Amino acid sequence: MVLHLLLDAEIAGVWSERDVAQALGSEAHAAHALVSLHASGLIHRLEELVFPTRPAVRFWQLEEGAGG
Repeated sequence: MVLHLLLDAEIAGVWSERDVAQALGSEAHAAHALVSLHASGLIHRLEELVFPTRPAVRFWQLEEGAGG
């Protein structure tokens, strides 16, 4: 769900960790998801900001194109 938030064309962009937690309704779930996504190489973390990596964005674009 977190990666979807970061990649969705309507709301994509740079998010703060706090905004992600608010969107999920749980700081613990957001923190766990962000750690996992970062460890997997799907997001970048810059202090309290998070945003998707280029490979994550490209995969999303390919998936959207294939599904549409």
